[in-house]
Amino acid sequence: MRRTVVIVAVAVLALFVGVKFIPWLTTKQDVLLSSPTSPPFGGGLTWIKLDPGHELCVNPVDLAPNYRTAHLLLQGPARLALTITAPGYSSTTHAVTKGEPVVVLPLARLPRSASGVACMRNDGSQPFQVEGNVEGRTQSRPTALLDGKPIKDDVPISFWRGKPESRAAALLDGIPKMAVFKPVGAWFFWLMLPLVLLAVPALVITALALGLRDSG
Repeated sequence: MRRTVVIVAVAVLALFVGVKFIPWLTTKQDVLLSSPTSPPFGGGLTWIKLDPGHELCVNPVDLAPNYRTAHLLLQGPARLALTITAPGYSSTTHAVTKGEPVVVLPLARLPRSASGVACMRNDGSQPFQVEGNVEGRTQSRPTALLDGKPIKDDVPISFWRGKPESRAAALLDGIPKMAVFKPVGAWFFWLMLPLVLLAVPALVITALALGLRDSG
């Protein structure tokens, strides 16, 4: 009876993992490549008013050659310019929106990976608002500056490749960027990846073997 229970449990677990996780890892879709801040939680959502002629910057932002677009979260119609600068690189894109919550702006191709600065400037005659958050769980390395002065809000700016890829590939590409999590750094996540991939199946097999031995 115990052997039957163990076998059924392992079979159900394998079926659940196969149905739940494998398609999620292999399905190709356009995925977020880099973001200085985590998506805001509802409790910490704020809106930062950007008056005409004023500028809001995020420093630093991680940049890479395969970034094609930057995504901003705004409220209200806006006429803006987004300037991305890094050593040996500068790109400015202008946009006029009619109130879309997500604004997508193309980027000039970066020659190499680098750490840079992203600045949004209000080029219009009316103010608009930029989404931010003050939720402690999203506080991160980059600093937001309004007209050169640091503010308490985090400002989400995300960069996308604009080409579908699997989530498994995106996970591997994103591990080096996890160096922002101090004090462990990216090496910790590279170490944990094989441990999780090998240890979890090993523990399941060990439990199965022990259950069969006890029942025998």
